[in-house]
Amino acid sequence: MIKSSCFAVLSVIAAMSGVTPAVAKDFLSVVAHPDKVFVVDMDNRKILKEFVVENSGATPIVSAVSPDAKYVYVLANGSQSVIKMDMETGKNLLRLDMSKADERVWATWGMNLSPDGKTLAVYQNPVKHLRNEFKVQPTRIALYDAETLTLKSTAPAPRQVTMLMYSTDGKKIYALGKDMYVFDAESGKQLEELPIQKWSQKDHFPPDMLNVWYQYDNSQLMVAPYYVKLRNKDPASPETFQTGLLTLDLKKGKLHMNDIEPTQTIYFSMAASPDQKRAYAVYNVLQSFDLEQGGKPLKQVSLPHTFYSVVVSSDNRYVWIGGAGGDLLIYDGASLEKVGELKLPGNPNMSNNSALRLFTVQ
Repeated sequence: MIKSSCFAVLSVIAAMSGVTPAVAKDFLSVVAHPDKVFVVDMDNRKILKEFVVENSGATPIVSAVSPDAKYVYVLANGSQSVIKMDMETGKNLLRLDMSKADERVWATWGMNLSPDGKTLAVYQNPVKHLRNEFKVQPTRIALYDAETLTLKSTAPAPRQVTMLMYSTDGKKIYALGKDMYVFDAESGKQLEELPIQKWSQKDHFPPDMLNVWYQYDNSQLMVAPYYVKLRNKDPASPETFQTGLLTLDLKKGKLHMNDIEPTQTIYFSMAASPDQKRAYAVYNVLQSFDLEQGGKPLKQVSLPHTFYSVVVSSDNRYVWIGGAGGDLLIYDGASLEKVGELKLPGNPNMSNNSALRLFTVQ
């Protein structure tokens, strides 16, 4: 959860939202085509700000807000650049272009800010552009000073990582790939490898999972769907293919995988409620799950079109969905009844990758 108690930092947002900064409030950072960042007041259901990412290239895809809510860091330019923006004025303050003339560097979706706001971690896929060949380089995690965007250090990391997540205390970085790789946040040294592809090999074939959504900021529980085929089952049986939930508790460092239902519905991304009692999945439907009962499916409702991103308000009451189109829909967390809707100005298509990033101001 991203918090701040600084009145000066919050004065503009507070004035626009009509409350004092002492009251904790939820906001969204929303990235959208072709070069937009929107700030949304979730409590009052209003769009507060619209920023332009200069020279964004392809659409911005990931954002991260500083703990004091002064800055938003945006991954853009085909994931080759990070732009630091002022959250009050929208001014583009600093730009980190990771690619050079002889080397292209892509972060895919792997960018995040440390809980203290001092370090920006970026997962990098470098390729040397030589005169007569492209030469793939070892992948790495690069740590930058968040104030200046200057490089502090790099450390080797496995390939095919899609997300970087800090532990709640900021001491570890979790890199999601074929397995979950755990790094020391200061030195970059790999400490541990938690199995995902290698999980339960006796009973399961390797699971299939894609997760690029940073939707855990007020729960500290990353949750994602996976799809898996069971061994020793009749291929014709509907029980052979299972949908499961993967959870990573960023406070405790515990990773858990659990099959929940025969695969019949595809979910793109998920988010847990802050009290960790419910999870919600989205794609062509919105689905709720009971985390206290191992992820038991509870309720499903159809959606007007495809959505990719989902977050849960800090009071556990409302579920927000976005991504794909230019609309944000709001649902009651218990009944899954639609209770609200916001249209982004100009109806721009949101990024389908990490379109929504929740931050809380106090």
